[in-house]
Amino acid sequence: MKKVTKLVAICRGYCYNLLYWRKKGALDLFGFVLATAAFTLFVGYDKLQLQSGKPFSGALFFLGTILLAMGTGLLFLPACAGVTFLSLRFIGFSALALISLILLIYSLFFALPAADTYLGGGNLRPVVRRGVYALCRHPGVLWLSFFYLFLWLSVGGWTLFSAWLYFSALDLLYAYWQDRRLFPRLFSDYEEYRLFAPFFLPTPASIRQCFASLRH
Repeated sequence: MKKVTKLVAICRGYCYNLLYWRKKGALDLFGFVLATAAFTLFVGYDKLQLQSGKPFSGALFFLGTILLAMGTGLLFLPACAGVTFLSLRFIGFSALALISLILLIYSLFFALPAADTYLGGGNLRPVVRRGVYALCRHPGVLWLSFFYLFLWLSVGGWTLFSAWLYFSALDLLYAYWQDRRLFPRLFSDYEEYRLFAPFFLPTPASIRQCFASLRH
């Protein structure tokens, strides 16, 4: 128990240090700038996918992921300065945020053929229609929004509330652009897939087809 108490004290001290810099006025802005830059890199990565012979374009995606994680940390950690880490609220909503993050990572890197998705060229390929991609066409939008929602609920504060709205809006716009402009040019059967699965909000029918695809 003493080790847990010491670890909590170290984490709180680190959060208070970040909180000091937040009060200087630049930390929150930098976090939002990093997140905006991250989505810009995601769009750049997607545009390069349309060009054959760009096997290293996936580096833009992974760099964007790092920037988004850094921006999230700069916004979340200072908000933890006055939080009771062992409270039911923090533990419960943090657990839900972690589950949402795991689902996001699974949807992006394990439910898809990662090598073809992030390291491949611009050749047409069929859509993945099983599991979370039978649930909706953009499950990442759903999980990312839940992740930031639960982060905000775990500690509260206007900064994380704003981050939830802003990051979710950015991701929704990004997914809409992918859905209308990019994916019909990357996937041979995407127009048919639009009729198969909803955009990002699951329906009773898509939930049933998601579980049915996992059983086979």
